[in-house]
Amino acid sequence: MKAVVTGASGFIGTQLCERLRENGWIVTAVTRRPSHVTADTVIPIKEDLATVSWHPIVKGADAVFHLAAHVHVPRTSRTFKREIFERVNVRATIRLADAATAADVQRFVFLSTAGVHGDTSDRPLREADPIRPVNLYADSKAKAERELRARTGGISLTIFRPPLVYGSDAPSSFGALLRAVAAGLPMPFGAVDNLRSFVYVGNLVDAMLRSAQSKTAIAEVFLVHDIDLATRDLIIALASGMSKRARLIRISAPWLRAGERLPLVGRKLRALIRSFQLDSSKLRSVLGWLPPHDPLTALQRTAAKFVERSA
Repeated sequence: MKAVVTGASGFIGTQLCERLRENGWIVTAVTRRPSHVTADTVIPIKEDLATVSWHPIVKGADAVFHLAAHVHVPRTSRTFKREIFERVNVRATIRLADAATAADVQRFVFLSTAGVHGDTSDRPLREADPIRPVNLYADSKAKAERELRARTGGISLTIFRPPLVYGSDAPSSFGALLRAVAAGLPMPFGAVDNLRSFVYVGNLVDAMLRSAQSKTAIAEVFLVHDIDLATRDLIIALASGMSKRARLIRISAPWLRAGERLPLVGRKLRALIRSFQLDSSKLRSVLGWLPPHDPLTALQRTAAKFVERSA
């Protein structure tokens, strides 16, 4: 079996390439950082993803795993930001899917985001729940999903919508939380009674690989997670993995929610004090999937590995 993986040098892409090769796949990695990935063939990309000639890259592949995306861009005008997200996350995705169809690739696995449903919930969300993206990244992923699903002929599509993905190399907010816990910083979440869904990178990769090998996953959209935790319990688990004591301060929820209006930290604070739960029962039912890695153990090992690398 041959696979093409875009975004192969990223946090999730490196893990997927390794897992595919362990399972006997021949992997072609498409990446901007060729030194950061191990694959049978590595194709460095310097140009805009929306202008890449995809057909010769995907020709002969059995499956394409499309992970490459713009997640963050430098501060600039909102119009310019929107154009970047549209070009890379929507137009490049459609060009790749059309090339895969023309090359008779049988499976196309697209990594979207649970953020297409918003960033808060009062109950576990399901795949059929309304699409309500609250930022440009999630909005572009929702548009790409819509365009992909409208292309009904030729290719077997599977879409995954993960929440925050954790692991020792996780970027952005999870990496910042690891650094804060490692530094022993006091955090004001001791009284926060929320629940948020997470997924370990190894479990996400396992679900994606299984979907590419299963006929039951064709034309399906899956929410995927492996654990629901309150923010305070997440911090406690990470601190335990670092052999540290979690420094949690009890501040009432109304006071913390007032901080959501602050211009620089409001959105990050919202992600730490509000609930955002997913229902992964469809994935478990359709694929018979169970996470191969225990999530609490994975969290603690993630924290321990972070400390080792920081030493």
